[in-house]
Amino acid sequence: MEGTNRALSVLFKGLENYDKQCPNCSAQLVRPKTLSRVTGQKMAGACMSCGYKEPPTEPQNNKALTNLEMSQIARKNDATNYLYKYSMPSDMDSFKNRFTNYQANTQGQKDALEFAKKAAENIAAREPTHVLMYGQTGVGKTHLTMGIIWDVLERTKYALNVVFVDWRELLDERKRGISDREVKRRTEEVIKQIKRADLVIIDDLGSERVNEYSADTLDEIWRARENKATIVNTNLAGSALKENYGDRVMSRFGKNGMSYAFKNIQDYRAKK
Repeated sequence: MEGTNRALSVLFKGLENYDKQCPNCSAQLVRPKTLSRVTGQKMAGACMSCGYKEPPTEPQNNKALTNLEMSQIARKNDATNYLYKYSMPSDMDSFKNRFTNYQANTQGQKDALEFAKKAAENIAAREPTHVLMYGQTGVGKTHLTMGIIWDVLERTKYALNVVFVDWRELLDERKRGISDREVKRRTEEVIKQIKRADLVIIDDLGSERVNEYSADTLDEIWRARENKATIVNTNLAGSALKENYGDRVMSRFGKNGMSYAFKNIQDYRAKK
């Protein structure tokens, strides 16, 4: 144990904090104090709390990167960090989901996957597409939404800013901000980015206890996103959405809209 403690002490002495937070858990990142022997610059950092690692700053196999390659890497880092910084998911593991690991075993799942790919194609073409995906809990809506996010980013070479929010999480945090100044600052910044981002995903709309507050929050967001790409996942059908949030909100959403009903699909998560 004593030897282990000495080894850890030596390790920590070789690390330094710097002005950057982990995009996953907001802890301070650390990096080696020494410069890279290859680039002569500071090396990538990592999070000691959750294990997040920044992309390597050194060329692989000591091969020099072109300016274009370095620009592409920087753009990818910026887009990914933006996504993690301003999103409010209910589960960070959902960011691991892609089209490639979606289990399309039934015809219903195959149809849903093709719809999601078409939606991604439209959004990547910079069309102000409004996508509505509705169906029972557990049929794979969130998985396919994440697939759309990563597909759009790859198609556009990470040129878009994307925000993913769990609707109930956003409302709960906004309410909590009434008595917590730091939570209020964070939530207000997220909502500001929701209004500005190139693509926004609102997951699990209708899972909250719908009231005037939630309806007004949705209307506030939709007024800003009427001509911007937006995806909504919900358990509610169209008539229920109108009843809960009003004709005005749904009319804005219906502009440039495409929708998909998840039918004949059993609980997707139970089979993973």
